[in-house]
Amino acid sequence: MPSYVNVAMREFRQGQVVLIAYGGADTYAYYSVMGELLKHKPSAVVLVTGVRQFGARGPRYNDLVSMIPEDLVLASLRLPWHGRGMTLPEVLLYRALRWQTVEDAFLRVEGRREGLREAWLPRWRGGDSTGEAGFYGGYAALVRSYDMPFDRAAPAARMLEATVRMAVGRGVRVEVVVPPIPYQLLEDEGRYGPRTRARIADVGEMVGSAGGRFHDLHDFLQRSDFRDAGAHYTADGMRRMASWAEGIMDRYVPRREGPNGR
Repeated sequence: MPSYVNVAMREFRQGQVVLIAYGGADTYAYYSVMGELLKHKPSAVVLVTGVRQFGARGPRYNDLVSMIPEDLVLASLRLPWHGRGMTLPEVLLYRALRWQTVEDAFLRVEGRREGLREAWLPRWRGGDSTGEAGFYGGYAALVRSYDMPFDRAAPAARMLEATVRMAVGRGVRVEVVVPPIPYQLLEDEGRYGPRTRARIADVGEMVGSAGGRFHDLHDFLQRSDFRDAGAHYTADGMRRMASWAEGIMDRYVPRREGPNGR
């Protein structure tokens, strides 16, 4: 099933909307690639950041730091990279991946280490580690990941703020979206309530103070719109999200011309 963004993009002129997405993309990744993205002078940038990202820890796609533009390197060193397990020397090392020789050596070492990890981790854990519940360590851990404490001072939230300020400072409008979560299921498990709404609202205020627009969609969909606890949508849920996304795109790009000249 295509993502709701892909479905929404079908209504707009080809090349006017560009989707950059992959599993595990978070606010650290957004900050790392934003400088290069802004060189293409977009009219607007939409950042989708889930509730679970704000409480996440550990390394993930740290090599994207290599994409930080030279004029932002010093400023970037003041950001909370420790939230992804990086020291400042490591940030500079990842930045050096811009050079082919360094990248080749790094990828050889990382490839071997990752290969060993993938070979032994499922066996060590007593089963297959594939799938979202497997990644989080089981269903209970997956549900718990929605309820990790965070606020605007959380490392991932600060990275989001820095990303928004970077784009707004270059004259680019920024829309930040917190996508739907299966809040009814989480409520059944005692993992959702006023504290969740307050955490999201705090991040929303931070985004507004940085010059961005905040869209809190965490309770936008119903229980029947989700396929699982990992917040994957059913066909109906995907259609509802695509319709919402079209509204955002309508602000910035023209639609395709239909039979009636639309």
